[in-house]
Amino acid sequence: MSDSEFKVEFSVQMKCDECRKKIISKLSDYDSIIIDLINVDEQRLVIRLKQNSPSPLRIQEMIENELKINTIIRGASDDFAAVAELRGSDRYSSVIGVVRFIQNSSKQTLIDGIIEDDDLRLIFQKKIDSLDLVSMIGRSLAIKTSDEIIAAGIIARASKIYDNSKKVCLCSGKTLWQERELNRKSHKSLSD
Repeated sequence: MSDSEFKVEFSVQMKCDECRKKIISKLSDYDSIIIDLINVDEQRLVIRLKQNSPSPLRIQEMIENELKINTIIRGASDDFAAVAELRGSDRYSSVIGVVRFIQNSSKQTLIDGIIEDDDLRLIFQKKIDSLDLVSMIGRSLAIKTSDEIIAAGIIARASKIYDNSKKVCLCSGKTLWQERELNRKSHKSLSD
């Protein structure tokens, strides 16, 4: 792996080898995406992203929207990863978002995020050459206008590649796919 590449792991609800072939075919359209592992039985996809590749969120959307296969970002980086779940302030209560921080061995950090409400959706990506990501754990992250906070969250450690093999949530007993569907419905009901 090159020092400037970023590694990302997805759970992909592949049901057969045909799903695997579709994903390989779709991702092979991009020279900037290298497949390290794709396993139907484990429903796991691990890729490396080179410079100018689509963001992990865009790749997730591409697999879901174009191939119609449910996908979740499961882990990132062999080195260090963090995540912040954003919730809207009182005035912007329908706003939610997620920002992932993926650090590679040369301490470059890929920041990959999404923020949305009932009407708008923004996906963004930024690379920072030198960020002490470890020192960011526990700090707040806010999306704001010049005079008010729209959404905020706390930066927390995230699972690295192969660190998150759970398929069932211990809290609810539901599979990660059932949990995801509940979260989607919950967000929809918040915005109604």
